[in-house]
Amino acid sequence: MSETQPPAKLSDPTAFTPFQTPASRDLPVGFELEPVTKKITLDKSRIYEGWPATRSRHCDYDAAHATGLSAPNINGAVVAGVLGELFIKFFGKNYIGGTLSFSLIRQVQLDDELTAGGVIKEKVDEADGVRLVLDVWLDNQNGDKVLVGKASGLAP
Repeated sequence: MSETQPPAKLSDPTAFTPFQTPASRDLPVGFELEPVTKKITLDKSRIYEGWPATRSRHCDYDAAHATGLSAPNINGAVVAGVLGELFIKFFGKNYIGGTLSFSLIRQVQLDDELTAGGVIKEKVDEADGVRLVLDVWLDNQNGDKVLVGKASGLAP
């Protein structure tokens, strides 16, 4: 009689895992957030763009070639999503009412690996807590900045 093994438990790559150190009024200016790293693939870009119904330079080689690109480049909204994950993992539900402003300063290419980072630059007392003001950025796998900006959220 043979025993059957239970199926292996698969991890969910979309499962939400908050940071070990979430936003708190006690964190000092200069505190660096845990990084978030994501690989930006053609599949992710195509899902976002609605390919094949939509054929743009962000998800289609022929459309990219028609605009002078050798390959699709990634839509800025897909890039900013990595920063959004950093923001939500740090502030939790307090990301609501927060601010986010950024500039894309370099194109993101297929299969770039982006790492989001942030550092507390200022703390502002408010009625419902302390607003943490952050410098935020995304670096590619070569250490080149592709996005820089500011973010803020309330720390209870």
